[in-house]
Amino acid sequence: MFQRAIRLDPNEGVALNNIATLSLDENKYDEAMAYALRALAATDDGKALNTLGEIFFKKNEFDKAVAYYGRAIARGGQPLRYYNMALALERLGRNDEACAYWKRYVKEGFWFEDIDDVKSHLAELRCR
Repeated sequence: MFQRAIRLDPNEGVALNNIATLSLDENKYDEAMAYALRALAATDDGKALNTLGEIFFKKNEFDKAVAYYGRAIARGGQPLRYYNMALALERLGRNDEACAYWKRYVKEGFWFEDIDDVKSHLAELRCR
């Protein structure tokens, strides 16, 4: 369906980003990157930037992931973006910064089913 959408409109950013996400789920990093970059060029929105961050996160390139998550957050903070940033900062050993994003994640909205896990995690990191 997404392929059909981009055949009809090669600059359909939502479809391009969704294909990128699906490709990433299948660990097809090069394909995911190509679609995410096309989505970014088409929309220049936070969704494509977040997807690029997710690609770099899965490739263990956490500095690049943090850079893209930061750009995504600048386009509009959303709980998933704070969550992703917190995880990437943790991987870099930047726990104080990660705590700030975990707190924003909790404040801005989160998946209620994970609140106990998040609170436990904040305690493990000694977030204040």
